Amino acid sequence: MGANIGLFSLFAHHECRNPRIFAFEPAPPVFELLRSNLASYGVDANLFRCGVSDRRRTEQLTFYPHSTGMSSFRANKEEEKDVLRAIIQNQLQDGMAGMDEVMPHMNDILDERFRETSFECELVTLSDVIASHAVERIDLVKIDVQKCELEVLEGIQDAHWQRIRQIVIEVHDIDGRVAHVRDMLQQRGYRVHVEQELLYRTSSICNLYAIRA
Repeated sequence: MGANIGLFSLFAHHECRNPRIFAFEPAPPVFELLRSNLASYGVDANLFRCGVSDRRRTEQLTFYPHSTGMSSFRANKEEEKDVLRAIIQNQLQDGMAGMDEVMPHMNDILDERFRETSFECELVTLSDVIASHAVERIDLVKIDVQKCELEVLEGIQDAHWQRIRQIVIEVHDIDGRVAHVRDMLQQRGYRVHVEQELLYRTSSICNLYAIRA
């Protein structure tokens, strides 16, 4: 969400020649920050205050103001805490300074990080946007949607898959989802590579990279 989308949009703005950027952010507070920050850097992007899913609808978003990257339409507080526990434990094992002082306060930190509020948010499909904005070619789709990644892919109509050259997606390996998404993309003509960053080892989070063969 937010910072991730903003930084990636800024990267595309600086590294690509006249890129056409589409960015989606459903959480109203983060959307306003995204819009303000991109404007301050002169990034010309199409911004959508909505999420992306498999069909148009409204949905309740669980929003964690102190851990926005874990906010989700499929929130499960204990799963989210498990991921952060794994990250903190990995930082400790990797020798990050000060982590030994953090460990005794782990539960208090997690309780504070996951104080929640909620918003009613609109969801659209990627194909809705492709059709309404006459998008003929997509060089890269980056998906980071906290356990809703499969719905995003299922919202792409068959006729639109050939327009998408590359996909970078964070996949939560729940009930074999990594294998399912990998097979789904391979069947649509992509070469797929899956890896897990060292920071996320022992968690359910993997990164999947797909490029059209």
